[in-house]
Amino acid sequence: MSETILVAQSGRPIGSAHSRRLRSEDSIPAVVYGLGMEPISISVARRDLRQALSGPAGMNTILDLSVDGTVYPAIVKDMQRHPVRRNVAHVDFIQIDLEAQITVSVP
Repeated sequence: MSETILVAQSGRPIGSAHSRRLRSEDSIPAVVYGLGMEPISISVARRDLRQALSGPAGMNTILDLSVDGTVYPAIVKDMQRHPVRRNVAHVDFIQIDLEAQITVSVP
């Protein structure tokens, strides 16, 4: 497993109003999916996400995404930002197999 741990809360309500409310509480709505699992709607703390992705690998950091006691090895697949303020609006995490090779873009 990786050394970067990101704690997320599951069971967030789905919808625009709920997402705006989460963002005002300094949380970011997100989803985790992949490897034959059902998608899970989660929320992560903005500060924790920023710290987790501030390492040398940036957005390609392999995270231990902890959701209700279950740990998913994951990377950020997509990060949506506000067009003017550039704040993170939504994150898609994809669960990965640590034994399989993956391809990512490196800026």
